[in-house]
Amino acid sequence: MTDPVVYCRHLLICRSVWHNNQRPELGYSVGGIYTTLEPADGLGYPFRLERMFVYAQLWGEDGEYRAHVRLVKIDSVGYDEEVETQLGGGEAPRILPMPTKRPITITGLDYRAEVAFPIFLVPFPEPGIYEFQFWIEGIDHPVGQERIHLGG
Repeated sequence: MTDPVVYCRHLLICRSVWHNNQRPELGYSVGGIYTTLEPADGLGYPFRLERMFVYAQLWGEDGEYRAHVRLVKIDSVGYDEEVETQLGGGEAPRILPMPTKRPITITGLDYRAEVAFPIFLVPFPEPGIYEFQFWIEGIDHPVGQERIHLGG
């Protein structure tokens, strides 16, 4: 059996997402897109954000899909070489699930399959580059990635 074909056109990690139910054709709006982040009030590391939002625009084979976000830290180990550090304890990945049990519905190649959901208790143990990976169940690689830089 081959993996389903799903692509992620946009993946954004942001402070807020909203949807106008009176005008659903307008899709989602996002606010406060994260590109960099520092601990609040000089509290330092480690810290966690209580809530962030994920927005993804998907396309591909028609179907219903389940998804989650995996958070990893990216470390440089040499010129043009990177490794992923798992954040789930030991060698386990840190999985940030969709809070709803409702699947994502993709209806083809029209770029209109949108999904937005909160992720909770997002950990940042130290400064560096963190990558949010958007995974679709049944596919053996992330379909989208977004990185943010944590300073301080």
